[in-house]
Amino acid sequence: MNRYVKVLHLGLLALVSFFCDTGFARADTFYVSNYGNSTIEKIDSNGNASVFASTGLNKPLGIALDKSGNLYVANSGNSTIEKFDSSGNGTLFASALGFGFGFGVAVGTNENLYVAALYFNGVAQLNSNGQPVSSSFLTVSGPTGLAFDSTGNLYVADSVHNTIVKFDPSGSSSIFTSTGVNQPGGLAFDRNGNLYVANGGNDTIEKFDSSGNGTLFFSAPAAPVGLAFDSSGVLYEALASGNAIEKISSTGTLLGFLSTPGTFSSPAFIAIQQVPEPATFALVALGIVALLGRRR
Repeated sequence: MNRYVKVLHLGLLALVSFFCDTGFARADTFYVSNYGNSTIEKIDSNGNASVFASTGLNKPLGIALDKSGNLYVANSGNSTIEKFDSSGNGTLFASALGFGFGFGVAVGTNENLYVAALYFNGVAQLNSNGQPVSSSFLTVSGPTGLAFDSTGNLYVADSVHNTIVKFDPSGSSSIFTSTGVNQPGGLAFDRNGNLYVANGGNDTIEKFDSSGNGTLFFSAPAAPVGLAFDSSGVLYEALASGNAIEKISSTGTLLGFLSTPGTFSSPAFIAIQQVPEPATFALVALGIVALLGRRR
């Protein structure tokens, strides 16, 4: 091995150590819909909170980010969807929705926006222009939370029948689970494909494996609604009546709260803009090291 290649090896190995270090700070950005005061709160990786947006908001509920960093917000007060760029500049994305106001929202793999129409018993799909996609209304009773798995299946919380309904990419539906579901709200998937359900009826979070087998994951103090995972696998739950966002470890242990008390006003849903995990950088660096080793 010549000196140049050896230096590269050492540098890349140091890079691997740096990114694998548990102290490496992840720059996740958090967005929370404040139903109580019609704002979107933004919290940086250091816990500093600021008002991201207030104009164009009317009792916001579901929020979701697309790949470009645009934030979509469902206004329950006037049945509209507002779209914000990364600077907080808003534009009306969809108005006078024929399916009423949206509860939860989610961006699909096709980059269309899916909206849970709570009182119209279905999930609507909007294209990039904010127009409903024809013949795409998915029937669900009292839909609230939405979440996509890694293969493009859509999971919908049915708050009327206390079930989770699964739609495959073709639109065919099946009951994913009903056991352990009690007035479900927010849904979220962890990195291992487990589904988490916020039960507003008994203040719990239930965890389901890919086969729909459930276990009690966490007992919340008050009315959990939205759920979301950060890049390190920590789960965040919005407590609407507790005006707080709790942080929960992968083992179901309370880690504390997001931001300081008094930041939120009836928080409903959470969207997290994640940064790549340190492990991703580490694998890339290891791959380069391996290639260099083969060329010695």
